[in-house]
Amino acid sequence: MKIARDIVKGTPVPVINEGYLVRDFTYVDDIVDGIMTAITSPPFSHFGVPYSLYNIGRSEPVPMLSFIQAMETVFGRTAHIQLLSDSPYEHGVTAEVYADTTKLAQELAYSPEWDYEEAMPHFVDWFREHYGTTFTM
Repeated sequence: MKIARDIVKGTPVPVINEGYLVRDFTYVDDIVDGIMTAITSPPFSHFGVPYSLYNIGRSEPVPMLSFIQAMETVFGRTAHIQLLSDSPYEHGVTAEVYADTTKLAQELAYSPEWDYEEAMPHFVDWFREHYGTTFTM
C-alpha cells in the first residue's frame, strides 16, 4: 500500500538494506480462499483436541525491487526508489520473509493460485478506485 501510494504521489519509495529484501506477496483472494478452505475442512486432532493453525501465503519469495518494478509497470509510472543502507534489523524486520505453507498443502491440499505479477493489475485497479475516496494513508 505504501509503495503504491508513493508511486502515485511521486514521492520517494524508501527501501532498506540497499534493496536486498525478499518478501512473500500473497494476493488477498488467495488469503480469503485459504481461510475458507480451513473453516470448511474438518479440523485435525492434536492430542485429542480438534484444532490446527495454518500459515497462508504464496511461499515464493520475491526480491523487493522486482515487486516494485512490477508495480511500476502496471501503474505506468517510475518509482523514485531511495535505497537506504539501514540494516533490516534496525527496523525490526529480517531481510528475507516468506510463508512456510507445507502444513496447509499437506493437510488441506490448498495452495494459492495467484502469482504476484498476475495479481498486480487487480491490486492497482482496486487502489486507483479506492485511494483517496474510501481510504487514505
